[in-house]
Amino acid sequence: MNNKILVEAGRNIDSVEFGEKITETTQAVFGVQAELSKLKKTLDQKNIQRTTIDKKK
Repeated sequence: MNNKILVEAGRNIDSVEFGEKITETTQAVFGVQAELSKLKKTLDQKNIQRTTIDKKK
């Protein structure tokens, strides 16, 4: 069997550049999570306001 591809992939994974990309990607994911949480809170607040207005009618 030719393991050259696996050996090269292993070298790439151990590289500093790969680690930096993982860090960047992780930070981006956390950023998206934070934005989604903000949006959810905003939507929840609007739904509460709408429900309150509907109950007054």
